[in-house]
Amino acid sequence: MKGMIKFKPFMYLKKNYSMIKGFSSAIMMFFYSPCLFGQAKSVKNQYIGFNLLQLPSSTLNMNYTIEHKHRFTSMIDFGYAIKYNNYYDFVGSFLTPSVRIDDQYTIKKQSGGYFKFGGFYNFREGYDEPNFFHVGFFVTSSLVMEEGISNSIEEYYEYPNGKEVNQNVFLVGFSTSVGYEFDLAHRLKSSFDFQLSFPSSNYANLYSYKNFIPGMGYKEIDPMWFPMLIFNVKYLLDFEPKIKD
Repeated sequence: MKGMIKFKPFMYLKKNYSMIKGFSSAIMMFFYSPCLFGQAKSVKNQYIGFNLLQLPSSTLNMNYTIEHKHRFTSMIDFGYAIKYNNYYDFVGSFLTPSVRIDDQYTIKKQSGGYFKFGGFYNFREGYDEPNFFHVGFFVTSSLVMEEGISNSIEEYYEYPNGKEVNQNVFLVGFSTSVGYEFDLAHRLKSSFDFQLSFPSSNYANLYSYKNFIPGMGYKEIDPMWFPMLIFNVKYLLDFEPKIKD
């Protein structure tokens, strides 16, 4: 069902150029235009942070956020999954139904990196409101590297113990989230979000029905969406006081 493919990112980008350009342009205009075209007097606050709930999925990550106005926050997020194991990822396993399917693949290793950019629309009236709800919109690009054993019935006589397979799959997708941001302590803030990611259709090239995509999440079912919980902790880098609108 899911055969081995070669990693051809440039061919993929060319094939899906219109979709990627549309998503990227919309997000850039919505979240970055105040800064790029001088509509904001200055950047108010800058933060560096990481998502604690990606640690069970063996993913090391970091993000950088900028508050252009009290309503808009831009974010760049990147990370790398060292060796994903769904038995340790209690968060990912909780978010998706567990199914038993006669799968011809035994996954030995899933790893890879991701890069995500976009931002949040904040439901607050000014910077003096430290706790508020927000919605996020992002473009996520991921590289999935898989190693496993193919137990195909057609190849049983040639490979009675299974055939070793590996592949690299490049994916681009759209992610959206809803969450709540709040103060933790002096210079420390946090946010709790529920994210849904919709990767491009070639995610079907991944081995097995149990798929993990760095930056998007884990699932065990067929529908083309990946859930993720995010608990982000970030530190204020600016040393100037907050500017109130």
